[in-house]
Amino acid sequence: MIITNIVKGKRDNNLVFADGNYAFSADEETLFKNKLYVGSSIDLDLISKIEFEANEHKSKEKAFRLLSYRNHSKKELINKIKNKYDEESANSAVNKMEKLGLINDRKFAMEHALHLFKKFYSIKRVKFELLKKGIDKDTVFEVIEEISPDEKNQIICLLDKKYSKKMNSEENIKKISLSLQNLGYSFADINSAILFYTEKTI
Repeated sequence: MIITNIVKGKRDNNLVFADGNYAFSADEETLFKNKLYVGSSIDLDLISKIEFEANEHKSKEKAFRLLSYRNHSKKELINKIKNKYDEESANSAVNKMEKLGLINDRKFAMEHALHLFKKFYSIKRVKFELLKKGIDKDTVFEVIEEISPDEKNQIICLLDKKYSKKMNSEENIKKISLSLQNLGYSFADINSAILFYTEKTI
């Protein structure tokens, strides 16, 4: 087959036609690297190779875009890229980001855990959220141990910030207790913190 036309598409995409029919699409860099232009001879094996390289390139571009918005865990980034491109290309792109130092699961876990603790999430809930992001259990344990928040103080701060004006009836206190349980706090810590807070504010 002979490339008969190359049509510029959206962004960095080029539509390549062979023998008058659409054959594949690829970015400028992939075409240049493989010395493909109008008049070049191609076969099915070369097309397959080009499509993989093009997907790999697009996966890297998507990874850069996603990381420009915010930090991601390795698994989170792979999953987002896999939504549009193949798994092999996604893994290759994310490994490249890791080598460049643009993703670091431990650093991500630390930053995300601190962010969640500032929102008064419990240790149990933070562990769950980090595991959901694809952080391995050992890293999650190390990060939580390093931060080591006092859960009773967390609850007291939350009571003061969000619920201070609502703790005026037994019914409201029960509702507040349920909300705190939904954040992952233990019943014992909740009761202890509420008792401490109510005694402090009397």
